[in-house]
Amino acid sequence: MRTILLITAIVVSTDAMAAQTNPPVGAPRGTLYFHLELNGVFPAQLTVEEGRYWVRVINGVYTEDLTIRMDDDRGQAVASRAVAKHQAAKSMFQIDLRPGRHKLQIPGRPKLTCDITVTPKR
Repeated sequence: MRTILLITAIVVSTDAMAAQTNPPVGAPRGTLYFHLELNGVFPAQLTVEEGRYWVRVINGVYTEDLTIRMDDDRGQAVASRAVAKHQAAKSMFQIDLRPGRHKLQIPGRPKLTCDITVTPKR
C-alpha cells in the first residue's frame, strides 16, 4: 500500500515540475528586442525556437514614425506595426513564430533588417 502511494506522489510531482518548465500553450516564451540604429537593426541575425513571443522594437534614432514588417520565408507578412519615436510601449506586440526563416524589416530602408531563424521545439 505504501509503495503505491509513493509511486503516485512521484508521478504527480514530476508532472508539476514539467508544467513549470514548459510555458502553457499561448503564453509567450519570452521577449525579442530589436534596436533600430543608423547602420541597421541590432541584432542583425537571431535564432529562436518556435512559439509565441513578445516583440519589442526600440526606435531611438529615427525621428519619424516607421512601419515594421515581419515576413515569413515565402515573403508573406506575418505582422506589421507602426513604431513611433518615444512610444516604446506601442511598439510591443505578440507574434507566433513557426519553423523557418523570417525577416524583420522596415519597408523602404534596406539596411534595417534582421534575419530570424525559427527552429522546431525540442
